[in-house]
Amino acid sequence: MGEAETRQKLLRNVKKEVKQIMEEAVTRKFVHADSSHIISFCAVVE
Repeated sequence: MGEAETRQKLLRNVKKEVKQIMEEAVTRKFVHADSSHIISFCAVVE
């Protein structure tokens, strides 16, 4: 696997994990789903 492919795979995995963590945080009421921090963070990850 080339370096570019490895990088893309890692980025996909990080995005998936971050989204899962954010969903868990909202579900557990650690943060509100409409929080500007969540929206900004998800936008940065994308």
